[in-house]
Amino acid sequence: GAATGVATARYMRSCVHLYRGRLEQAIEGARAALATDGWDMYLPSAHSVIAHAMIERGELDRAAQALELPGGDEEWQETIPFALTLEARGRLAEARGNDEEALALLLKCGERVSPMGAHQPYSRWRVQAALCLARLGKETRARELADAELVAARRAGSPRVLGTALIAAAATLEPAQAVESLSEAIELLAGCDARLDQAKALYFLGTTWRREGAHTAAREPLREALSLADELGAALLAEQVAAELTAAGGRARRRRLDGVGGLTPAELRVA
Repeated sequence: GAATGVATARYMRSCVHLYRGRLEQAIEGARAALATDGWDMYLPSAHSVIAHAMIERGELDRAAQALELPGGDEEWQETIPFALTLEARGRLAEARGNDEEALALLLKCGERVSPMGAHQPYSRWRVQAALCLARLGKETRARELADAELVAARRAGSPRVLGTALIAAAATLEPAQAVESLSEAIELLAGCDARLDQAKALYFLGTTWRREGAHTAAREPLREALSLADELGAALLAEQVAAELTAAGGRARRRRLDGVGGLTPAELRVA
């Protein structure tokens, strides 16, 4: 009969669903928590989970709506859960192609969580900020954040946390080192069932190979990333991977490598 306790457990489970790429379950769990009367302890955090899942599904307008907190931001401004709202808003800005805005929001998130040491696994603001900085050509600052994330990740001892930190680090490294970092990330993330981040690591690995002109090497991880992204319903990532696969000389028509979705029309008729 502890309704608020059940709601908190549902919220925490929704975070795990998000880490595993179970986007619909993440949304459902967070919404169930928010529907509980009197439960507002982690209200901004639950809204952030919903937004992150919708961003991954490519539903950017709906994600923006999810980040409009009931009653506005004012009462949450000084709370740690609001930091996750800033992180999600930064991720949304990034998904819309505005790295400058995304970086500003992510750094604000960092300002709130840093004094309390609440980094990984609570927030991955440094991962996203490092990726934004790398795209903006601010390599020194990107490397500083990526290195700090790696130190925190090794201290945390979580394969998922370390895997995502290695993705950020790869963005600041020379191609050969980046391939090594991403290969380690893929192994770690596959081993702990962090399938969404695994798909992203595969995407970055394929992108690294493709930019180095190794198109044949690029196609295999990109195909794996596309299959996994489609399976998870991560439409935003799937579109990015499909574009890279095409640039690497591959075909993005078959969006699944296994199961019914992996069959050609002729194969499906025979089956």
